[in-house]
Amino acid sequence: MAAKEAKTLVVVTWFTTLLVSALPIILWRELAGGEPYWWPWITSLILLLLILSTFILDSLKQIQDYLMILGLIFFLGYGGGWSWGLISLIRDSGVWANLINVSP
Repeated sequence: MAAKEAKTLVVVTWFTTLLVSALPIILWRELAGGEPYWWPWITSLILLLLILSTFILDSLKQIQDYLMILGLIFFLGYGGGWSWGLISLIRDSGVWANLINVSP
């Protein structure tokens, strides 16, 4: 692996990790005083484009599994510090509420 290719992998990996972490929402809340409703959609779009690019670009194939795991974590609702994703939808559903209310 060439040094330039290794550097690209490191930059893309760190960028993606920080993108789906709680860092953007923490910075936004502290500096702007609110939450933009559009940020999770932008993050999702960038994350999906990066994951798709691993199927197209041979230089990014080495981080394909890592990006897919980050995507899974993000889209389930565990990443980014946002109250959205599949986990939030499940916990807010009536079925979940009934299950929690009747369980011992």
